[in-house]
Amino acid sequence: MPLCGGRAERYRLLAHVFQSEPSANELGALVDWADGAGGGGSRVAGGVGGGVLDAPLAGTGATEGGGQASASEHEDRLREQLRGFADHDLQALQTDIRTAYAELFVGPRPPLAPLYESLYRGFPRRLFTDVTRSVRDAYRRQGMEVAAKNRIPDDHLGFELGFMACLCDKAQDAARAQSGQEEELLLRSAQQEFLSEHLALWIGGFAAKVRAADTCGYYAAWADFAASHVEEDCRLGLL
Repeated sequence: MPLCGGRAERYRLLAHVFQSEPSANELGALVDWADGAGGGGSRVAGGVGGGVLDAPLAGTGATEGGGQASASEHEDRLREQLRGFADHDLQALQTDIRTAYAELFVGPRPPLAPLYESLYRGFPRRLFTDVTRSVRDAYRRQGMEVAAKNRIPDDHLGFELGFMACLCDKAQDAARAQSGQEEELLLRSAQQEFLSEHLALWIGGFAAKVRAADTCGYYAAWADFAASHVEEDCRLGLL
């Protein structure tokens, strides 16, 4: 299986990466994975994002719908970028990553690569716009709602990636049900719609901002991986 075992797991991991800085255990697990500790097919100790990395790492895997994704190419690039941290002191690296997270995403100064779709699309470039409301409507159509609604905008990248993970989970559950074929098609259509109307329209610009501003390099690696994953999902028609 690929890095995260499937589309839902990849989206879930990416959501976790952009919602909070990594813990010491998570960072150690990632560096070990990138450096090949324990062998290519081993399990990564500690796990990331609720055990997302607790899966065998090897080659390219099939998607939920039976299609084949070249996720391994993007994983290899991510691994190569993260491998550069293998010789760093873990505590110092974690401090650098926390600093990068604040500078890039949260402040106190204006973030260099904000995490909200509405700041990349449309005018004026501000929070809680029609873009935010459109994202909220997409969540509601699937019976979902952001827990921090009206406090953290619904179009936060972590929420959007997490929403895609939920849609993938629901489609997979429908595919297993004998009478769920119509529901599965509706859910795959919802995924395609959300990607084409939201994530795919801004994640490339977000990744470019992170690459330009991330002096640490950690989030640039993940932003590139996220953008490549979304682009690949759209290009291969996995939905």
